[in-house]
Amino acid sequence: KKMRSIAIKMRSKPLLAVADCLMARIHQAAGRKVYAERYYRESLDAQPRSETYVLLADFWADQDHAREARECYQNALAIAPDNTEAHYNLALGYLKNQDYENAIKHLRRIIDIDPQHVAAIRELVRTLWQFRSTGFKEALYLLREAILDNPRNAEIHLLLAYTYKLLKKQRDAEGVFRTALENISGDSRLHWGFACFLNRDMKNPEAAEYHFQKALALDPDNGAIHYYYGEALQGWEREEDAREQLEAARKLGYENAADYAETEEETIAR
Repeated sequence: KKMRSIAIKMRSKPLLAVADCLMARIHQAAGRKVYAERYYRESLDAQPRSETYVLLADFWADQDHAREARECYQNALAIAPDNTEAHYNLALGYLKNQDYENAIKHLRRIIDIDPQHVAAIRELVRTLWQFRSTGFKEALYLLREAILDNPRNAEIHLLLAYTYKLLKKQRDAEGVFRTALENISGDSRLHWGFACFLNRDMKNPEAAEYHFQKALALDPDNGAIHYYYGEALQGWEREEDAREQLEAARKLGYENAADYAETEEETIAR
């Protein structure tokens, strides 16, 4: 309020825009939606800013007003075409409606602006996977480029390995896993992902168990690891050990693969 009073006294529209935006956020956090909307609009009247449009868009999105949110994100981009947050949230909205063409357009734009935007890379790869063979090849090209900009990012290595797997190039996938494990230490997802791959694709239960155990040593409270380890143990006909792991998964809130994602690859890459 003090900043707002100073802005009015100084007749500074930029300062008033910032003050009103802060007031809007305070009211929004307190659940006062009418006042929040009012101050966001007053902020935009004082000075249209890309950041304020994004905040107002988020405000609408939280209330499931998708059309209003989309318009605000588009207004944000009209002011600042390189606003990656606006591009990303627009892309998520398009994905929700299965408008893959527009989603891909915005996700590619984000990566052009920021090659290290891992969330955009993840969503683009998962979207390209929907297009099967052609999409797999596009995802492969994208990830080969992304790994040069993000050489120590475990998630990108996982996505690259899974893309090779989808292309039925198991040896290439195995090579990605091994390279990642050599260069990135302490990430349970790499061990867990490699364990599932070794068990299901390479039919190597001994090596798979080693990596399941390494994953659990790094992240013992991850119910999904216990679940997939238990599932593997069932396949190896070690019922007592399997029950122990599945019970641990249940206690940690993970009772089946559908709890977190539709596929094992998506679960691990999150």
